[in-house]
Amino acid sequence: MGQRVSTDDYVSIADHFGRYCFHIDSGEADEWAAMFTEDGVFAGPATPQPLAGREALKGFAEATWTAFKGQVRHTAGNLNCVYGASRDEVKAKLYNYVTAWMEGRGPVMAVCDITLVRAGDGWLIRRNAYDLLA
Repeated sequence: MGQRVSTDDYVSIADHFGRYCFHIDSGEADEWAAMFTEDGVFAGPATPQPLAGREALKGFAEATWTAFKGQVRHTAGNLNCVYGASRDEVKAKLYNYVTAWMEGRGPVMAVCDITLVRAGDGWLIRRNAYDLLA
């Protein structure tokens, strides 16, 4: 297990995931995709193949907004972060509780394994790989 991140890095990463959830829930596809590196990857059961690159990520965010019509909310919690190969890379785990207020849609819980890289005074997601918990 890697070294725990500094308090400043933890707060910055927690803020990043808060904005991540608000952007996807608000239909802000460009802003959500911009939270990833240019070649960032999103991989999990919601996509048949991993999505790579901001254009593909933007398309996913747009499709999510269209499918749920703004009636979905993501809540990231239990964030755990350690440094990766250097202090400019972080390996994070979190739970993402997703609720939807549409007929036939119940809540789901995902566990996310995420790699972030430092970008200026903030962070970008290099890879978010998640699984749904049964």
